[in-house]
Amino acid sequence: MNKTEQFHSDPPLRAVRTFESFARHGGVNAAARELAISASAISHQLRLLEEFLGQALTARQGRNLILTEDGREYYRAIRSAFAVLRSATEHVREKTATRQVTISLIPMFGINLFIPRLGEFLGENPGVDVNVTYANHRSYPSDAADISIRFGTGHWPGYHSELLISGAVTAWCIREFLQRHGPIDSPHSLMGLPLLHDEERGTWNQWLQILGLNHPGALQGLLFEDGQLALTAALNGLGCVLMREPLITDLQKRGELVRLFEHELDDGRAYYLCRRADGELSREGASLYGWLKGGLLAG
Repeated sequence: MNKTEQFHSDPPLRAVRTFESFARHGGVNAAARELAISASAISHQLRLLEEFLGQALTARQGRNLILTEDGREYYRAIRSAFAVLRSATEHVREKTATRQVTISLIPMFGINLFIPRLGEFLGENPGVDVNVTYANHRSYPSDAADISIRFGTGHWPGYHSELLISGAVTAWCIREFLQRHGPIDSPHSLMGLPLLHDEERGTWNQWLQILGLNHPGALQGLLFEDGQLALTAALNGLGCVLMREPLITDLQKRGELVRLFEHELDDGRAYYLCRRADGELSREGASLYGWLKGGLLAG
């Protein structure tokens, strides 16, 4: 489809906006008041949309204009889009009026490290509203977040990144699992035990091969889409898991997770503190960025 064809396939947006207002209010006059135009202009825009769609969206009932069945169906289809537009617009307006900062992160980091320590930041920065959103670390599309915690090699076009947490992983399980299947006193003891996998099954194999162990079962076992799911499985006694220690320090201190061995594997990935390179952070954003950089891991 060329640009001309695409342009002509787009609906007349002013007419769609007029129809949405008419359908939501249920009348021409109410829509005219909301849009600050005349009732005849409302009718004109409705006719334009009907001509474009080739469907009658409205019909006369006495002196009133009502929705046809096609009109009701079209309104149901577009109203969620207008709700999203209003919500996004209100978000931007509120952000300019409040001290708001948005951070995107993956669940593993957010649940185990960021949220448990967020109260510290809020206590030092009263009145700052923190908006927390998910980040997809497989693709990391450019998002609307002021700050992002990203997992990978540290190179994302358009972003400035600083290393936050090392990528080294070690083996862990819960105490009950250790009591049930132990003693697990050497990596060789893992043979025959269930191993939990995060994203792909290759990491356990690498971890064992560096120690000179060939474990046929290392490429088998439960596979989870992200680290948080794998960690939850380990906490429920389903197997041993490879984790980065700074992310599970609190679980270790509470005795919920036991580190099995000192051996570590650096898989070349780590957690990075990122901000867009094409703009400056707000005062609130700079405060959160500084706290993440200097005080998060000390909490």
